[in-house]
Amino acid sequence: MENSWTYQDLDCKVLNRTAIILFGRLPVAGKVKTRLAKAVGDKRACECYREMCENVVRQAVKSTASVVFMCSEREEVPLVREWLEPFAEPSWKKIAVRAQCEGDLGERITHAFAQAFEDGCDEVIVAGTDVPDLSLDTFTLAFLHLQSFDVVIGPSEDDGYYLIGLHRNAMMRHHATGENLIHRLFKGIHWSTSLVYRDQVSIAYKLELSVSPYKCLPVLIDVDTVEDATRWLERYANAQNQQARAPYEPYKRGGGGKGRGRDSRCAAEAAEAGLARIYDGLRAACDFTPPKPSERQHQRDRKSGRQGRGAGAEDDDSSLFEPYPAGMLSPTAILSAIKKLASPPARHDLPRKIDAVRERSRVAKEDGKRLTYG
Repeated sequence: MENSWTYQDLDCKVLNRTAIILFGRLPVAGKVKTRLAKAVGDKRACECYREMCENVVRQAVKSTASVVFMCSEREEVPLVREWLEPFAEPSWKKIAVRAQCEGDLGERITHAFAQAFEDGCDEVIVAGTDVPDLSLDTFTLAFLHLQSFDVVIGPSEDDGYYLIGLHRNAMMRHHATGENLIHRLFKGIHWSTSLVYRDQVSIAYKLELSVSPYKCLPVLIDVDTVEDATRWLERYANAQNQQARAPYEPYKRGGGGKGRGRDSRCAAEAAEAGLARIYDGLRAACDFTPPKPSERQHQRDRKSGRQGRGAGAEDDDSSLFEPYPAGMLSPTAILSAIKKLASPPARHDLPRKIDAVRERSRVAKEDGKRLTYG
């Protein structure tokens, strides 16, 4: 089959049958981030996209999944392969590069999932490359949620999504081939609007697929315009100010010697360096002035006894899934996600084709009262 993948491309699929597919473009001035380029210029927009894309690639290759980069044009494949070759860690773990098919975004996502499932993968994630905070922890959480749900979605702040993952068993359960169901899953979505997330979840429910809860993955910003870039810069600068007031380093538990603590610190420092490069590039391009922490915030922190991001965040659900300044999720976020995953049943035990109206009526009749829903 044309554009099919081989064992040499998906080098890890035999071991774990998981794949991360990244949608991106070759960073060429004038062809990438055109909406951002209208405000900052083609060259600066291209440089900013290169930093964001390379950071996402670095995070993806740290996982145990196979990494596939799908560029927009077939002519870009050899250039993209040469560009991404140094990011393979270890060197034997190749980054497969393939061209996207023609059509709208839904058709391209459909083609990517169908090819991955046909190649033998069981759990597949498709993600964008213009999300600065997309990290290894987010990919790991997404695969973790696929153990209990058919579909996992990472929502973005513009009511779209930056990541979607599917399990092969769910796609094969209703039809002879999974491609038909995948095609229905991504058909009828109002792309590039504020209805994308709502449409995607609605279609998944109509197909009787279980969807992970909203905000089970962090709500992140995908940088398409100068307004998006400014919002991300403000968030990053505020996080840095908060960390500077009361630094919290959860990855130092392993001590200064050898062991997991040292590896975690190295990973955190590497992730922080990648975000710092993105921040510097976007700040120069957008002429951004970082906000200074106010005295009122200092007083509020001292009064509440906050210890910085992560510590003391257990009582504030809104902060659980905000990304760390180092590009990682807090331990509280990971523990909270594991607790949520402990409650739903296994995928093969999920009820199918339940008449919800009849069930509610039966329960109400047995209880002798009217059911209310908050």
